[in-house]
Amino acid sequence: WIGTGGGLAYLKDGKFTALRESDGLTNTVVNCLAWSGRDGLWVGTNKGLNLWQNNRFTDFAAKAELSDRLIRSLLATGDGTLWIGTNGQGVM
Repeated sequence: WIGTGGGLAYLKDGKFTALRESDGLTNTVVNCLAWSGRDGLWVGTNKGLNLWQNNRFTDFAAKAELSDRLIRSLLATGDGTLWIGTNGQGVM
C-alpha cells in the first residue's frame, strides 16, 4: 500500500492499482495509513477518514465527529483502538 498526492495504490502480482475518489476515497491526497488486521486499512486524506475493507471504502469522518476532516496521522493499536491526528483543535 502506498499513499500519494494522487490517491492510494497497491502492488499485487507485480502490478500497481490506483484507487481514487471515483473508487470512494474521500480525497486523492493521502496523508497517512494504518493497518488494522481486524478492520482493514485506515486511510487519512485531506478530506476524511476512510476504511478500506472488503474491496470498498467507507467514510468515517462524519461518524467519528472529528474536529477537522484533514487527517494528519493514524495509529491502530493491537486492542482495536484507532488514534487519529487532525488539523483541528480541541478535544472530541
